[in-house]
Amino acid sequence: MVNTKAGDTAPIAPQRAPSWISLPARRFLAALPALIAGFALLRIGGLIEGWPPGGTPHGASLVAGALADDFLEFGRYLPVLFLVSWPLLALPSKRARLLSIGGAWSAITLAQFGLTGYFLITRVPLGADLFSYSWKEIKTAAAGGYQPEPALVAAEAAALAALWLVLIWRIGNRERLPSGRSTAAIFTLGVALLLLAPHELPLAAETEYVHDLRLPKLAAFFDNNRGAIASDLLLATSADRLSKGPPTGGPILGFDYLAPRYPFLHAEHTPDVLGADFPDSGGRAPPNFVFVIVEGLGRSFSGPGAALGSFTPFLDRLAARSLYFENFLSGQGRTFAVLPTVFGSLPYGKEGFAALRDRMPDQPTLLSLLKKQGYRTRFFCGWDPTFDNETGFLRRQGVDEIYGVHDFGRVPPAKGYWGFEDGDLVSFVLAHEGHPPSGPFLDVVQTITMHTPYWFPGQRHYYPRLERRLDELGIPANQRDRYREQRAIYTSILYTDDALRRYFREAAKQPWFRNTIFLITGDHRLPEIPEGQWIDRYHVPLIIYSPMLTKPRLIKAVSSQFDITPSILAFLSKNHDLRSPPQVTWVGSGLDLGTTFRNVHEIPLKQTKATFNAFVHGRWALSRDTLYRLHDGLDAEPVGNGEMRAELQMRFRAFRAANDEFSRSNVLMPQDAATRLVSYDDSKRAPVISVAAKAGPSLAIGDVRVVVVGRARSLNIEVAAKNSGPHASPQVVPLAVLETARGRELRESYGTPLHIPGPGESRQRISMPIDDVPTGRYYLAVILSDPNKGGRIGDGRFHIPVTVAR
Repeated sequence: MVNTKAGDTAPIAPQRAPSWISLPARRFLAALPALIAGFALLRIGGLIEGWPPGGTPHGASLVAGALADDFLEFGRYLPVLFLVSWPLLALPSKRARLLSIGGAWSAITLAQFGLTGYFLITRVPLGADLFSYSWKEIKTAAAGGYQPEPALVAAEAAALAALWLVLIWRIGNRERLPSGRSTAAIFTLGVALLLLAPHELPLAAETEYVHDLRLPKLAAFFDNNRGAIASDLLLATSADRLSKGPPTGGPILGFDYLAPRYPFLHAEHTPDVLGADFPDSGGRAPPNFVFVIVEGLGRSFSGPGAALGSFTPFLDRLAARSLYFENFLSGQGRTFAVLPTVFGSLPYGKEGFAALRDRMPDQPTLLSLLKKQGYRTRFFCGWDPTFDNETGFLRRQGVDEIYGVHDFGRVPPAKGYWGFEDGDLVSFVLAHEGHPPSGPFLDVVQTITMHTPYWFPGQRHYYPRLERRLDELGIPANQRDRYREQRAIYTSILYTDDALRRYFREAAKQPWFRNTIFLITGDHRLPEIPEGQWIDRYHVPLIIYSPMLTKPRLIKAVSSQFDITPSILAFLSKNHDLRSPPQVTWVGSGLDLGTTFRNVHEIPLKQTKATFNAFVHGRWALSRDTLYRLHDGLDAEPVGNGEMRAELQMRFRAFRAANDEFSRSNVLMPQDAATRLVSYDDSKRAPVISVAAKAGPSLAIGDVRVVVVGRARSLNIEVAAKNSGPHASPQVVPLAVLETARGRELRESYGTPLHIPGPGESRQRISMPIDDVPTGRYYLAVILSDPNKGGRIGDGRFHIPVTVAR
């Protein structure tokens, strides 16, 4: 004992954390390498199974970014993980601590395994949208898409083994605890990361798929749900802001809105742009309509110039006889919103319009308006249409007949997880359309085969068919493995294309065929074939075909599925005296039939029920707060224009505020406005032009035609250089650049300097030697360059596929 005299000052010992905190915290850090080892093995398995077919030019950065994100997320969630583990680590028995913490951390590892497996099936990280589906829908989706991934299953087994082995080493034997000082430092860093660090590390030059692949799936799940909860808490605030006036310097979506309480209500201005293409229809009865919504149909593997080659030869031939929109966008990255978008041009609400179920407002749509004016309406699919509440939406519109899997009169094949495949669906539809109603009709046919698990009867017979298609496309032998790795997907695409071929062949024999307009589009681009760019998920074709069409046209102007209903109603109102509402809530302003690349629209893009992070405004797009400039072919080029980025952020916030107000009120228009109908009045119809579309570069590359000549010794590149301005351009030089699929430049060739007359175009041929370029599939970019400074001028054409075969 040390005695001190009165007046003496005893030394002050440093403050220490109570043992009931410090000891479990030190035990936690001692055991943490076990969980890190398990997650690292799972990460390896996920990267192996999810590695992009054909590889990626950014493989090293993908692996490094994935590992860096994992360590960041361990740091960010360190305090949370400790709080969850604290009671178990405070147990006095070493055996009890080992078994309890091992069980809890095994459950966490299994959750990471499940979320990684979900991503490998859907190509979308699971977030708050988990709670947007019913248990029945989750079971249906899981049964229809789950296929064990061998590398991931092996990684999970190894992860659990590593977890327990390291725990036994760190806890079961002699515990090796870190010092109190180092424990305090690590937890301080963890709290700082939780409060201040970003959710992910920003990496340049990565595709949307590579970005999602590298995300830590469990952390992304919690981050997304935290964001959704925060969004719900802010919903009333955003609605209050909207009620005080528009939050932008201009009208949302280009419209002048009529009342803050109804944030999407505006006067109907959509002009008739389709009548000139169907001049004979005015003398006939109102036309029939057949809408074919093809599951997963994307432009990257369908149509002229498809980046991966087109695997829809029938649709390609049909497109050549149609109005073909090659720069067309869906409004959603999944099926949940396709019916409200196509047939109602409706806002999403929180999780999609149909997700409102019984709270859906009675809203005029193409389906309900045609039903009221003498049309018979029918819906056909081979699966259960209650999924995504499609049945509820269709019934709310008064659709007369709704057919799904339970109406086929037999049990679907054992492997038909979703129901009946597209061949069976076509047979079912043809049987019903062989007995059409006496008056005009509107049919909707929604396919399913181009969806996981990508199976159909007789699939093996399509394997040689795939090889023949690869031959027809000229895909070199050294690049075919990437297609064979996803043989189930590509054969499913060919199968659905064949089913549609049979449908149109048989429908053409029916008397109603000659007075029918067919519209074919995709609900979204299937995600299992990795996307080249984020916008690929929404880039789908639109084909408008009819025997009444005067002549086919290739439409290069950008439109979206939000524009279909306004244009169809305007066409019917002007040419067939159908009436339409004078006030509407369309998100779209009508199809643009321009044959040059432009965009006069603003288009919201909602990826999933819970993820809404993209917006298109004229020639600009915003995705995950990154600004992009759009080029012909919907090539999205990241740019650093801070002023335009702020403009798009403001306009996107304005749309989301309006959408939030609808989510809060579930009201879009007054009841009297929903029931009032008027005749077409030319004086009140004028196209709505978005602000950004009015100003754009006057110089651009138009059509590009590539011919491989002389046994692949050179490329002849025919280029149309266009000038939409009033005066001749300064001197420019066309430049063609040949790149590998991974973005490595191989060749560049220049044309001759020229002045492009304004307005007008100049054509030129560029020759590019390729005699030492190996056999393979490459991509061409063509731009106009400044002959003095070397920089790009105006808009170019990018990602034009070129096959070199010898």
